[in-house]
Amino acid sequence: MWPFTKNSAQTFAPTAADGPWEVKKYNDAGAMLVVRVNMGLKKNGGQLGFHYHVGVVVPFRSPTSNGLPSRLETIELDAIEHLLRERFEGGGSAMLALAITTAGRREFIFYASQDEPAKKIFPSIQKEIGSHQIQILTCPDKAWEIYRRFAV
Repeated sequence: MWPFTKNSAQTFAPTAADGPWEVKKYNDAGAMLVVRVNMGLKKNGGQLGFHYHVGVVVPFRSPTSNGLPSRLETIELDAIEHLLRERFEGGGSAMLALAITTAGRREFIFYASQDEPAKKIFPSIQKEIGSHQIQILTCPDKAWEIYRRFAV
């Protein structure tokens, strides 16, 4: 998988809750907000024991005039998403719920059964991704408030 590894095979295991996905567009105080929502989580999401929101923020290096990524950077962001899913979802302890793109950044929102495993592996992910400076934030979210904001 360019730009991180030569292996392009899918290495995370999609679950029954992996999709379908919907793309929603909003105007957020004049900025375009594009949200990809994993609608497969809508029915049972909060009941799966994934009570932690794990957000990975990827600031764009050179956003377009509307704050969105260029085509080339979109390819890099797709590779970053694949790597994050591989690392976080690999053991079945997390799942990607949202990908939010706005104002010069993309945030990948995972829900996890615990937040410590994500925090623990994050430094190695940062080292592996040379194209962007990424950040992680975690917080309890038993009610899946962030997800439910967009999965309507």
